Amino acid sequence: AATCFAYGQTGSGKTYSLVGPESTTDKLDQRSSEQDGLLSRAVKFLFSEIKRRDGVEHAVEVSYCEIYNEQVRDLLFEGAGAGQQLPVRYNPHQGFFVEGLNTVPCQSKAEVMRCFCKGFKTTRVASHDMNTRSNRSHCIFNIHVHIKTTDQEMRSTQVAHGKMCFVDLAGSERVRDTKATGKTLAESGQINKSLFVLGKVISALTTRVKKGTPEMRVPYRDSILTRLLMSSLGGHCKTLMVTCCSASASHISETTRSLQFAARAKHIRNKPVVVLDPKESLIQELKNEIAKLRRQNAQLQKNLHETPPDGRECVAEIQNAAVGHHLAHLRQSLLLEEVHTPAQQRAVAEQEMQEMCVGMVPPVGPGCRAARSAVDAAPGNYQVASRPLPHVAAADRHIVAHRGVNQQDNDVDLQ
Repeated sequence: AATCFAYGQTGSGKTYSLVGPESTTDKLDQRSSEQDGLLSRAVKFLFSEIKRRDGVEHAVEVSYCEIYNEQVRDLLFEGAGAGQQLPVRYNPHQGFFVEGLNTVPCQSKAEVMRCFCKGFKTTRVASHDMNTRSNRSHCIFNIHVHIKTTDQEMRSTQVAHGKMCFVDLAGSERVRDTKATGKTLAESGQINKSLFVLGKVISALTTRVKKGTPEMRVPYRDSILTRLLMSSLGGHCKTLMVTCCSASASHISETTRSLQFAARAKHIRNKPVVVLDPKESLIQELKNEIAKLRRQNAQLQKNLHETPPDGRECVAEIQNAAVGHHLAHLRQSLLLEEVHTPAQQRAVAEQEMQEMCVGMVPPVGPGCRAARSAVDAAPGNYQVASRPLPHVAAADRHIVAHRGVNQQDNDVDLQ
């Protein structure tokens, strides 16, 4: 979503910046000109981008409302009940919205600008000493875009929703300058009140960013205007603020205040997101997870052919070979010990070998073939040296001769 709103004192050129000269207002649905405002240029760019994308289904709808004395009125509805106040509701998925606001489908830039011109003629205006056509309400023109794309690989469709919001704020007014009286004076009070709340919201958002306190309360609900602009101020929307200043030296104080307002607004940080249906959002998350798993699988297959065998294999083989050598050293040391009987020699040997077998690691799989050629499988899937050193074999023969037992009795069950 994107929002563009113009701020400044009355008569500073807010409507001119968004719409263009008043003389060209009735011709906005016709050919473009160099005097077009931001609205006409943005709509032209929107349809040119939609046309450039092939194989994409789209739908464009527009709505137009004004906030007059804290009441919302539909500017495009012509049936029975036109001009009635519309309620503002809150939805966790949409945020604040105007319930019952009429939307009109459009197929081209001409149709969009035709709807805008139709509503623009019914906005409330008045004349005072500072402006002959002063807006007495805040006007919000919304363009809703729905784009449907098809993923041939996943055989699924995705629907994305976007919104462009153009806000023509009523200008701040000083009674001593406007000389407003009666109804116009009451309208000025409501306009300044809503702009004051807008300033409080921007100040709160700025303070929250500077102090790093996201739990700080922001007074969005204090005004209808700030409720409808909640997503544009500190929400999930790209926001463009146009600050209009008067060139007159007599209005230097209002110009300074407008620039200070814009300087505070620059510190606000929004987080734009792509708005999807809950179902479409879940499908997109699953697609991203599948793509991530595919990348990891490809990387693992690549590493499998490039890297050496598993390190755990090597550790297992080395430990088993070390145990085999230690057993050989144990057999040799038995010849030097002063043991009185063969039974005592056998008991000592069995105890030592059982303690060493605890640290032996079963083979993991094929690997470390150079080390594996020196070891052999034993009961319990453990491994001992199959090719003992010459002095180890001689020690075994001496032990057997001394004990007077068969070679089979000398084997140890390593389980």
